[in-house]
Amino acid sequence: METLENFGISQKLFEEWREPREGTDNPTKANNPVWNWLVQTKLSAWAANKASEHDYYADGPTWCFDRYGQSTNQLPDGRKIYIGGEHEDHYDPDFCIYNDVVVEHIDGSLDIYIYPQSVFPATDFHSATLVNDEIFIIGRLGYHDQRHIKQTPVFILNINNFSIRKQETTGSNPGWIFGHNATLLEDGKSLLISQGEIYSGPETPVTENINEWCLDLSSGSWKLSKENNWPRWQYIRADKKCNLLWELRQLLWHQEMNWKSEYDRDLVKLIDQLGHHPDLPTLKSLYQPPLKFEPLPEREGDGEYNQQRILVEDVVVRYKEEHWEVQVTVEGYLPPDIIALLKQDLYSKLSNLVKTQWKVSDI
Repeated sequence: METLENFGISQKLFEEWREPREGTDNPTKANNPVWNWLVQTKLSAWAANKASEHDYYADGPTWCFDRYGQSTNQLPDGRKIYIGGEHEDHYDPDFCIYNDVVVEHIDGSLDIYIYPQSVFPATDFHSATLVNDEIFIIGRLGYHDQRHIKQTPVFILNINNFSIRKQETTGSNPGWIFGHNATLLEDGKSLLISQGEIYSGPETPVTENINEWCLDLSSGSWKLSKENNWPRWQYIRADKKCNLLWELRQLLWHQEMNWKSEYDRDLVKLIDQLGHHPDLPTLKSLYQPPLKFEPLPEREGDGEYNQQRILVEDVVVRYKEEHWEVQVTVEGYLPPDIIALLKQDLYSKLSNLVKTQWKVSDI
């Protein structure tokens, strides 16, 4: 394992700049050799600590540029603008959601800007759209205690001086949306927001955004531009425990790969969790209703690793598995009797898989 000295970084300098920090001005330039090194190498916080003498589990997260949910914009002059993003999940010692802006110049040099949280909060899974000399930063996931349901955060980054201001908005907005797409319309005056997911509170599962929304950039006015009244419903265990579908699929995967030791290990765990032997044949047929349907392939690049789609009477029916819920979306009209059959079929199979009460509710 390489040490800090291999990168020309002293332990003292690393300790000085190891932690994420909040800016005092709008913006605060925070150029330093440690962060520059971490941007250029994209080392994880864990790897950076291993290269130093710092205790990985002490003193909070270590700043790093190994992130997801970060946006990238390339300017006409060749500069690249990186905004926010997060590192690891909430249970990790280095979990952090960032509120910084990193500018990569065409010669490879960097400028790093940080901000007071009151000016620009921790932001991830947002959209960032260049409009003239501004970048419109819309939506985010953010920390739990900073989410505000039925609001859509909008911030504007000035690419000349890198100050950020909040855009106050009016009208019917998407809500606390993240992971969405933003498209500048041909008139250059409005942004179209589509896809993504919407957070509606700690007791409510995150739901997919199936509508489209327009933001007027000059007035800050939102409007609903396309509404899809698709049937949607979800299944949640009545005891609000994890549904164990991911664990069951891991067991099935080990069986299909003939990985006996892994299968035996996970089988013991699942029998203990379920209270009975796992029903893998039912798991295989979970999204195969007793009617004529056509299985559809996974759409590449859409992050659908946890989704399965079938075609019923030329209408796409989409099943989305999460750890706590299963959501079903019917992308069009199907007769009520078919909807009822789809609901009951999946309810019965889930009840056979995990022998407990399930709650079915429309979304």
